[in-house]
Parts: sequence; C-alpha cells; structure tokens
Amino acid sequence: MGNSGSARMRIPVKEFSMKLVVGSISSMEDDKEYSVTEEHFGVPWKLEVKVSNGSLSFHLSCLMSKNLTWSIETDLAFKVSTGSDSLSSRHERRFHNSDGNSQFECGWNDLMSTELLMSHLRGGNSNETIFEINVLIKSMTGCGKEILRKFDESIKECSDVVLVVKDRKFYLLKYYLALQSAHFKELPYFL
Repeated sequence: MGNSGSARMRIPVKEFSMKLVVGSISSMEDDKEYSVTEEHFGVPWKLEVKVSNGSLSFHLSCLMSKNLTWSIETDLAFKVSTGSDSLSSRHERRFHNSDGNSQFECGWNDLMSTELLMSHLRGGNSNETIFEINVLIKSMTGCGKEILRKFDESIKECSDVVLVVKDRKFYLLKYYLALQSAHFKELPYFL
C-alpha cells in the first residue's frame, strides 16, 4: 500500500518559546518581578519569575481579555538552567475564560527554595540563569484575529462589485480582485 507519490498534507503546528535571562539566582532581589511579555498567534503571553522569602516562583500567564469567552489547550515544558545544568518539567494546561470559571496562568508559587535550586544546579552561582518555556498549542477557540480590513457595507459606496459567500456580502473593487486572482483577471466580462 504505497503512497503513490502524493505528499501528505501537514497540519501547521502552533508552537513558541519564551526565554527570560536574569543574573545568578543568589542575586535575584526579593519580591521583584522578573518578566517578559510577547505576542504569539495573536495572543499576549507573560513569563514571570519571582523570589519571595527565599522561594522561587515561575509562571506563564495568558493575557487574553477577561471579558471574552476563550480557551487555549496547551502542552508546556518549563526549564531552568545555569551553565550546563538544568531542571525541567512538562505539563498540560487549559488557559480559559468560560463557564464562570477562569484560568489565566500556569506555574508554581514556591516552586523550590533558591538554596535547594542552587544545590541541584551546580552552576547555581553562575552569572546568568535562564528561565524558558516551550508552548505547544493544541487548540484555540474564541481567540480570533483582529480584523485588519473591512469589506462590509461601510465601504459600499467605494466598491464596484459585491461577492456573496454563505449569505455574507464582501464589497470590493474589480481592479484589486483582478490583481490578486488570475481567475478574476481572465474573466472577459469582469473588467
């Protein structure tokens, strides 16, 4: 049962990594938030590390609106490294705001004492500590992209053609359709 030469269609993977580099663990200030915020796949994320009373906390937060209904299913890989040593942990997590229930962050308060962490990581007194997270998004709902252009009735007077797709009207210009599509360009009666 051969493949008969046809290529298999690949489903695009939504995956990203975030990294936060700080000084040595022993030099991290008590109750100071060390963080980085980035946008991936239209969603803002925040990686945060904090030492409080000699204990390390490590979190990933999803900064989606609390006024919308949304859900993001993920596989997460947390990693802390100094020099050539590292500690890592994998988790599945659902970030969501639905059903009167909300989950906006994943991570650990009081993950471990900084002394214990430095003893596990032989390079614990090195000049830099790297906190990383790799995020594999398994599914996203309610996280639509921002509409960059409008094709609704607000531009009706500037258009010269209307395309109807599943009862939705798109107001466009014939010229731009022909520039973007060989199909429209080749229609003799179109332009």
